[in-house]
Amino acid sequence: AINTYKRPEMLKDAVQHYADTCGRSTGVSQVFIIWAEQTSQVPSPDSFFDSNLIRGKSLSNRAAVHVLKKAKDSLNSRFEPIAELETTAVFMVDDDLRVSCSSLQQAFQAWNAHPDSMVGYYPRLASPPRGESSTSSVLIYHTWPVVFWKQSFNLVLTKASFLHSKYLELYTNDQHFPRAVKDHVDQHKNCEDIAMSMLVANYT
Repeated sequence: AINTYKRPEMLKDAVQHYADTCGRSTGVSQVFIIWAEQTSQVPSPDSFFDSNLIRGKSLSNRAAVHVLKKAKDSLNSRFEPIAELETTAVFMVDDDLRVSCSSLQQAFQAWNAHPDSMVGYYPRLASPPRGESSTSSVLIYHTWPVVFWKQSFNLVLTKASFLHSKYLELYTNDQHFPRAVKDHVDQHKNCEDIAMSMLVANYT
């Protein structure tokens, strides 16, 4: 599931990479484009591929491409359930990231061993300031250098991560995940990845 916003060339390159270069031989059966642009025409799936390059080339490896038009411009939209989804594993990725096909397979194998977990490439650590107890209400958000130094993390960013499709249902259901969290994401246009990590942590 590729999250994108007003970066057509970057999106085209991402679709070609995951649907064609990786494709079915890597385990990618479907590619979903999360389209939240309200003022732009929704592109057709075929528009991401150059028709001049199709002649003489086998298309058997290409994953099916779907464009999901969203009702509003919201980062929460990337976690809405996908009716056409045929798998339990969902790889969430931003349009500016290219995970190699071999690395994608390795991450899927790791996820498959622990399907209730999130498996991704961007770990983060939220921890109390130095000298404060683990029950402190104040947390500091640490990026990769600290994660590497401490060899510890408690968040995985959804900009490139595997998660179980059931979390899409739980995220959007206000009975399972508070509307206030999703409202915060909408108001600040940020933190949706932290929200999903919170949901998974609470569920597990």
